[in-house]
Parts: sequence; C-alpha cells; structure tokens
Amino acid sequence: MTIALDAPFGAERTGRFTTAGLVKAGVGLAIGTGATALILGTAQTGPEGDARLAHPDPTGNVLTDGVPRLAEPLWGVQNWPVVFGTAFLVVAAVVMTPFIVQSIRQRRLNQGLMVFACVMAMSLLDPIANWVSFTVYDPRLLHFPSTWTWMRFSPSVEPVLVVPGYPFYYFTIALISFGFGQRYVLSRLQPGSWWRAHPRTTLFAVGFGIATLWDIPTELLMIRANMYAYSQSFGPRIEWGGSHAGLPLIWSLYTILSIAAITPFLHRDDDGGSLLTSLAARLPKRPKAGRANQPSGQSAGRQILAGSITLCAIYLVITAGYFVIRVSGVAENAPAHGWPYGEIKTYDPYGVLEADGIPGPYYE
Repeated sequence: MTIALDAPFGAERTGRFTTAGLVKAGVGLAIGTGATALILGTAQTGPEGDARLAHPDPTGNVLTDGVPRLAEPLWGVQNWPVVFGTAFLVVAAVVMTPFIVQSIRQRRLNQGLMVFACVMAMSLLDPIANWVSFTVYDPRLLHFPSTWTWMRFSPSVEPVLVVPGYPFYYFTIALISFGFGQRYVLSRLQPGSWWRAHPRTTLFAVGFGIATLWDIPTELLMIRANMYAYSQSFGPRIEWGGSHAGLPLIWSLYTILSIAAITPFLHRDDDGGSLLTSLAARLPKRPKAGRANQPSGQSAGRQILAGSITLCAIYLVITAGYFVIRVSGVAENAPAHGWPYGEIKTYDPYGVLEADGIPGPYYE
C-alpha cells in the first residue's frame, strides 16, 4: 500500500530547509534529548515511596514476576509491561523512520512527521484521560514519579510508555486508515459523489471503522495481560473467559473517536492544503510570504503547534463526556473477578468496589 502524505495520489513536492529551520531543528533536538534524559532519570517502577498507593500487606492468588496477582499471567509471560513497552518503542520508531528519511530528502518536514508530533503532544493529557475513565495501570510499568502533581491525576501510575504509546496506538492506526481510505475508498468514488467532495469526512468514517476493528481485541489483550484495568465502568463490557479482564465498550469508544479524529489530519488536497495548514493560518501573527519553507507558506512549527492545540482540544471534548459519566455516579460496574494488583491499594473513590465485596485498603 502506497501512502502519499504530501499530496493526493502520489504527487511529489519539493522544498528546502532554511538556515533558521536548521537552527530550530537543532534546538528541538536538544530539547527532546533533555526531556528524554529527565524522564528516564526520574522514572520509577512499583509503588515504593508512595504511601498513598503501596499496599501495607500485599496479597494475591499467584506471584507473577515476584509480585502478587489475581490470576496466572497470560500465556505464562511473567512481565508483559516489558513486552508491550518494547513493542511500542519499536513500532513507533519503524513508523517514524520513513517520514524522517523523506523529510531529509525533501529538505522539509514531512506531513506525516508533523502529525506524528501532534499526536505525541496528546500524551500530555493522558493523566486526566485515565482519571475520567478509572484506568489503573500495572505499577510495574516504568512510570513518572507518582508524587508529581499532574501525574497524580492518573489513578495508579502514569507510564512513561504513553509518550511513544500514543503515536503507536493512535497515529499508526490513523495512518493505516488514511492509506486504506485513500487507495480503496476515495480513489474509487465517483467524482461527483458527496463522499468524494468531502474527503476528510470520508477519512473520519474510515478511521472510525478500522479503529473499531483494532481497538476492541487489542484493548482486551492488554487488559488480560494485566497492563491496565478499569476500576469501575458504565454500560456493557466484554470479558476474556472468566478472568479479571473486562473491557467496557463505552471506554473503547473513547479511543476509537480519537483515532478517527486524527485520520483526516493526514490528508492533503490538490493544492497541497491540509487541516494543519488551514489551522496554522488562523494562528496570530501569520508569517510573511516566503518566510516559511513549506509549500503552503505556513512553517512546520506553526503547523505542529496548530495541530497539537486542535487535537488536544478534540481530545478534551471527548474527555468531557466521560467526565460526566464519572461524576454522575452511573459507572457502578466493579472490575470483573476482583482487584488485579495486589501490591497497591484498591482504587475505590466512590465505594463501588467495597459494596461489591472487593477488599481494601482503599485509596482515592
């Protein structure tokens, strides 16, 4: 499948990096390297050092990789966090590398690389997304210090892997949806059809369908592998054969809508315009003609900024709906078959798990 991101149906465009652009790229690389060093230097594993989380007397049915767990590890794998963490990093790198190579050859930032960066910015909002959806992560995951104010929104810990995980989980599926929609849907529609005249809406619909096929089995796998669990939920859920793993369909819709919203950002029209360029044009202090090194006249930095703001805003709008579910008290379903993480206290902010017979101690 050929995916042309810089122009529809494979047209090529050229450009060049300016000296200012190279300086900005260097600054960006330095900031990224510094941020990575800070994250890895302060990251932790387990609940140690946080009395709010740590269970004073860890208990469980089995020991998995030395920690108490409710059920035997899936397929005998002792440390799924390492498996998934490695997979996230590898896939994110594999997906990003062709865009980097293309950017170097074209001497300007590729459309896909800019959207990739916008999606990575969404990971900053993950703690609040976990809070509204009662998402509790496996404490063994390499995570940000749970004492940091923003990270405390996440009910248990906030994994470091969400930084590459968002591009892996959201961008990769949006990219597949875009490629499928461009080659097998848009290219085969009649020129005068409504769907052909509104390609972004068409790509949103394609993204929604493919994200649905991807998210439900993948989330169920990760939940069964103990990567995370939903402390409580609302509405129907799918369970994995009598285990603790339960996927509330309403939470799956959260991810599906997010992936669908990203898919149209990868589209360019016949003139090279995209959602990123049109959004960048609305930012204050538009650059003078000829200053930007992009064919659209909008610098890559402005496009990334505009795209990041917009995607984060869309993400927050989706989050707001789940905020209503959380605070309204309708999420009364306790996790299937008990609390999965014996080394941390039970997350039970509304007393739902206690009423269901799941023992404490509890924490909010």
